[in-house]
This record gives sequence, structure tokens and C-alpha cells, in this order.
Amino acid sequence: SWMQHTVAPGQLMPGMATQAQLAKLRGLRGKAMDVYFLQLMIRHHEGGLPMAQYGADHATEPYVRTMAAAIVTAQQNEVVTMEQMLRERGARPLS
Repeated sequence: SWMQHTVAPGQLMPGMATQAQLAKLRGLRGKAMDVYFLQLMIRHHEGGLPMAQYGADHATEPYVRTMAAAIVTAQQNEVVTMEQMLRERGARPLS
């Protein structure tokens, strides 16, 4: 609830690929696979950012806050890199 998202039994957390998306990824090759992988990974990173940010802001142990803040920075930087990789391949992130 702290992420404004309740995960019911059988639901996926925000950013997690569905079985159908993973099956589609397994069926792709070459550039199409690269693009779809990057698109799914951007969603995955964006889905995890609120959790990491919450940890950085609210964890009681300093080492947990430090680690969570490092995860936020790393994943934000990776999203920027993956978006650039998509542009180089003539593609965009999923909506």
C-alpha cells in the first residue's frame, strides 16, 4: 500500500514481465529481441524505483538507506542508458 499498489494473489508487482511477454521475448531474435528486452527492462527498473526510493527515505538502518539510494541512482542511470540504446535502434520505450 505504501507504493499505492496492492498486489493480489496471482498478480505481478509493478514492472514485472508477464508470462506472455517472456514467451514473446523467447520467440524473438536479433534486433527485435534486443529492442523488446530493453523495453521490458526499462519497465522493470521503473517499477522497482518506488520501492527503492521508499527504502532510501524510510529505512531505519543506515546501510539499508545507503544501499537503497545506490539502487535508485543505478537504476535511473540504467534507464537513461537503455533509452539511448532504444533510440539507436529506432525504437522507443513501451507506453
